Amino acid sequence: MLMALETVTAQWSARLDGYRAMLATNHQHYHHRQAGLYWPSHLIGLALALVLGGLVLMSLGWVL
Repeated sequence: MLMALETVTAQWSARLDGYRAMLATNHQHYHHRQAGLYWPSHLIGLALALVLGGLVLMSLGWVL
């Protein structure tokens, strides 16, 4: 049970690292453009973070 939890946590942290890298490149990419293009990418990142956080909490609750 604990091994499964560690595996799930490792998978999610790897995915989150990937999303963080994508958001960092998006941030650099859009920062040099109009603010109208920058803010949607920021909001999309925020929405992704909230959804992923909810999924992580749900999966942790389900495993435990």
